[in-house]
Amino acid sequence: MGSKYSTSRETNKKIIKFVKLNNSNLALLRDDDIEIISHQNLESLFIIDTDFNNNDLIQTKNGNLVLCSRYKIIVISLLENNTYNIKQTIMNNKKHIGYKILEIKDDLFCFEEETNIHIYHYNSNNEYTHSTNVVFHSFFYSPIYFDTNELIYISNNKITFLNLETWNNEYIQDILSLSYSFCDDIICKLNNNKILVADNNYFYVVDILKHNIISKILYENNNMNTNNYIVLKGLKSDEKGNIMMLKGKNPGLRICKGGFLTSLKVKDIFSIYKYNNLNFEKSYEMNEKEFRIQRFIKNSDNEIIFDLTENETHYIKTLNINL
Repeated sequence: MGSKYSTSRETNKKIIKFVKLNNSNLALLRDDDIEIISHQNLESLFIIDTDFNNNDLIQTKNGNLVLCSRYKIIVISLLENNTYNIKQTIMNNKKHIGYKILEIKDDLFCFEEETNIHIYHYNSNNEYTHSTNVVFHSFFYSPIYFDTNELIYISNNKITFLNLETWNNEYIQDILSLSYSFCDDIICKLNNNKILVADNNYFYVVDILKHNIISKILYENNNMNTNNYIVLKGLKSDEKGNIMMLKGKNPGLRICKGGFLTSLKVKDIFSIYKYNNLNFEKSYEMNEKEFRIQRFIKNSDNEIIFDLTENETHYIKTLNINL
């Protein structure tokens, strides 16, 4: 099935992340600013200027935006009439702060260089103060938090459960067949007791209470020695049991032309699977031949918004799907 976009606009900067805001509008995180756009027509509402080296952005439970950049954390209060206020700026003595940030309970967990966690406690003055550091000895990917008071992430091809009270780890050993340098969204929630982990070939349904794999289901037949090799680029779920997956064809294959390395034309694939009683059924698939799909986010029940590129031009486009 081909792509039929209903709304489109060109953007002049590379997007790092989409964030769906509490009022349904979207925040576009870019290297040196945050653009707030309307979820209805994708038009720009206002821009929050920041320094360079932005890495991650979240909206906390109290409605503030928290920006994680290479050297600082900025807490931003969104006000009426498309205005904002900088509430707090946190520095780390000119050391790197992090590439990803999560709100766990009321605190901020900032993942620095993929091996350390800086924890900032939310105090009675409605500000964050540095609490502690947790040091790891291996890289970790796709960290998410669940109400079991555990941080779940991937490390050394293991699904890892970190207890936030005892700081002890439990592992599901060496099951994954994916180099995660290309993707950091490989875990999503299925329900209160189950998560879904994906690699280049399989879905893994994991019981987060028992720390074991319930089922392993093949979704793609890959051959790394052919031009059809598929690599996972993104994984998300919704409350209706839809599993949304972005896959890239030959993302690392390159040729030399005129003395410069030039990426070959690639085909990205956006698929939706239905999850029901441990089974997965593909309900939709789009083969994108014109653009590279960088990321996506579900906008409403029947809309997916994509960040796409063609050569050096960036676009945001809306795809209407009957979910």
